[in-house]
Amino acid sequence: QLIDQLESQLTVYRGDSEVSLINRLASQSEISIETDLFELLQVALEIHQQTDGAFDITADPLSHIWGFKQRQFAFPDPSVIESARKQIGSDKIVLDSHLRTIQFTHDQLAINLGAIGKGYAIDRVAGLMRGHGLVDFVIHGGQSSALAIGSDSGSDHMANNVSSNGWRIGLSHPVLPNRKLCDINLQNSALATSGTARQGFYHHGKRYGHIIDPRTGWPADNFLSTTVICSSAARADALATAFHCMSLDEVSQFCSIHPDVKVILVNHSKPHTAGQAAMAGQDAALDSHDPTGNAPFGLFRLSTFNLGANDLIPLD
Repeated sequence: QLIDQLESQLTVYRGDSEVSLINRLASQSEISIETDLFELLQVALEIHQQTDGAFDITADPLSHIWGFKQRQFAFPDPSVIESARKQIGSDKIVLDSHLRTIQFTHDQLAINLGAIGKGYAIDRVAGLMRGHGLVDFVIHGGQSSALAIGSDSGSDHMANNVSSNGWRIGLSHPVLPNRKLCDINLQNSALATSGTARQGFYHHGKRYGHIIDPRTGWPADNFLSTTVICSSAARADALATAFHCMSLDEVSQFCSIHPDVKVILVNHSKPHTAGQAAMAGQDAALDSHDPTGNAPFGLFRLSTFNLGANDLIPLD
């Protein structure tokens, strides 16, 4: 029931949802909104600022011009990209925390919470479960999001995949379906992964993925996948998308300022010594070659930030 309620509130695919109402009216006047939705929007704008615009809930027009929304992929003219960029920007959203209202300062602005909404729903369900007294559980939203609460509290839990470090969660391989890259010990935290290896198109021999950097209007191609672990599933969801658009140096700087955010970045790599890897707050690199030879990117690099010594478990 809670999931249905959140869907009816947050979706842009129903004309009577609260988000659709905001998109129709907020450019004309201030709109009063429900408390939890207002707080979610505050989080979205905060992450927009923290990532220097790499996360933007107004960036939907860019997905449209590239054809990702319609799944009719197109390579837009640069002038079309620039025109779309002028229509977006979370800095054009005004939130009044006293009146709990939202207003747009641009008449073509619209919001879409798809890049944070699934994580938000997971957080809300987790709150509901805690309210019913549950202390050991995992919630997942498909293969890209999970939240794990509790740890090993007895031998009965070992059969349910609980360890003393929390729940053991498999991290999907960025290019091979139904394969794991590694396992993560997840405890009282949420995890979210973004990647483009399975969604995109080719144009003149170059591949373009579906995650678009709102700062440039062009598909991001810095990483194969970005995984974030932190206390909130909504925040993890948004940051995984943002980091996909950011450079390695930008992610490194963010993590130095936010030590509570743990990050795993996967990308192509040249061979190097695995002994160079260093966990616990430093860039870590682990190379692996897919034994099947079927991967389009057999050799890859894991760069990690703020992980503890027991957080990441390489596969045997």
